[in-house]
Amino acid sequence: MPHAAAIAAIVGRDHVLSEDTARAYYASDLVLWEYACPPALVALPGTTGEVAAIARYAQEQGLVLVPRGAGLSYTGGVVSGDGDAIVLDLSRLDGVTIDAINMTVKVGAGLSWASLSKALAGTGLRPQQLGPISGEYSTIGGAVSQNVPGHLEGVLGLELVLADGTIATTGAGSVAGQTPFYRYFGPDLTGMFCGDGGVLGIKTAVTLRLVPERPAHFASFSFASPLDLVDAMARIGATNLGVRMFGMDPQKNRDAAKVDARTGAETVWNVVRQSRNPLALMRDLLQLARAPQSLADSGWTLHLTMEAPTDAAARSILLAARALIPAAGREIDNVLPKALHAKPYSVRGFVGREGERWVPIHGMVPLSVAHATMAALDQYFAAHAKPLAANDITIGYFFSSVGAYVSMEPMFYWRDALSPLHHRYLSERNRVRFADRSNNVAARAKVAAMREDVRAIFRAHGALHAQLARFYPYLDLLEPGTAILARRLKQALDPNRILNRGALDL
Repeated sequence: MPHAAAIAAIVGRDHVLSEDTARAYYASDLVLWEYACPPALVALPGTTGEVAAIARYAQEQGLVLVPRGAGLSYTGGVVSGDGDAIVLDLSRLDGVTIDAINMTVKVGAGLSWASLSKALAGTGLRPQQLGPISGEYSTIGGAVSQNVPGHLEGVLGLELVLADGTIATTGAGSVAGQTPFYRYFGPDLTGMFCGDGGVLGIKTAVTLRLVPERPAHFASFSFASPLDLVDAMARIGATNLGVRMFGMDPQKNRDAAKVDARTGAETVWNVVRQSRNPLALMRDLLQLARAPQSLADSGWTLHLTMEAPTDAAARSILLAARALIPAAGREIDNVLPKALHAKPYSVRGFVGREGERWVPIHGMVPLSVAHATMAALDQYFAAHAKPLAANDITIGYFFSSVGAYVSMEPMFYWRDALSPLHHRYLSERNRVRFADRSNNVAARAKVAAMREDVRAIFRAHGALHAQLARFYPYLDLLEPGTAILARRLKQALDPNRILNRGALDL
């Protein structure tokens, strides 16, 4: 295999994958992309220096580099169409250095969010930056590269490898001998590389702000329609109370209460650990026990979490948010936000309850058009009820917000063959349960076409997106001068376009 010996000399023979099955695996994410091409090989570097050496070699040989975390993307961010690409699996970059005095933690880009939580257990600290629900496996470097709905203000600095092998640091850590306690030192170079999809630089380490674990209060509400739910989110988002919100469709509520024994035990243990007193503990355990019944007919639900320096402050702010819930909302057991707070990471949702294939699409819209956007989505799926039923495709929703916007995520479920990527992250029990699924090309094509339609609906309502990668438009939406700036940045940092070529249209 061309280049394998040279890369093995950098990372070691055991950390180079060139067999066909491995190359095919690394040409995939949660979507089967027609343009996908197996890379020339896969390298698993163990240090920033090794990443830099590979970059220099790729520059000399004219090879494309595709940085990859867990691969749990659905927008093609880690899937290249270049057969001469080297995929950089960064999972070996998983170090953790905690500075509790200065409230920072430096982590390898390949560390998962769940692993960071375990490393911080017992310190009384957590990252200010919220990770995605898929953080059981998805990596911190991946989230910073792809972006997450909300913000990345909890990212203080980055360690980067540029296209020519230069190693650079951003934030206060860019000053020799300086504690990386602050982000905004000179131009915000950290921000320039956040959400870049790996087209400007390869992140090898991330410094995050830590904050104390704080008292939290929770509330949940049921609505008859998604429009009422979205209206409630917009009302709360307009107040800047700092309340975290997420919402779900009726079926997702029912599925949320059906967990395997291991997940259930972990959730119960974490709830026990976080309960404030014996009376609160008994109440929490009773809520968990009756969750399947209470969620069975809960309709569309909105869940609120408020953390504050004191218990009284959290309760007071949540009371203010509760007062904003319209009359259409009915308060229900707050078991879901409490359970998610206790166990924030899971990959249960990346396939359906019975092993259905799952692919979402999302848009973040300003408060002024949240209702109209939801109405347009509702009308679209109602108008396509027959083709959905004919292909046995069901639609779910997930909503979220931590500020003055609403993120809407329609999700498609259908029976189809699962990929090696799915099987890697499934439990052993579910690997066996879902092993016999056959290809469903017709349904897959219908989902792909409908995702494009939904993307157009979002665009018509001014939605923006995280995880731009190769699915959501970027350059074409920019003002001409801004597009020129983006192209000039790419040209200056990566003139030969070897870094994740094609992502962000660059």
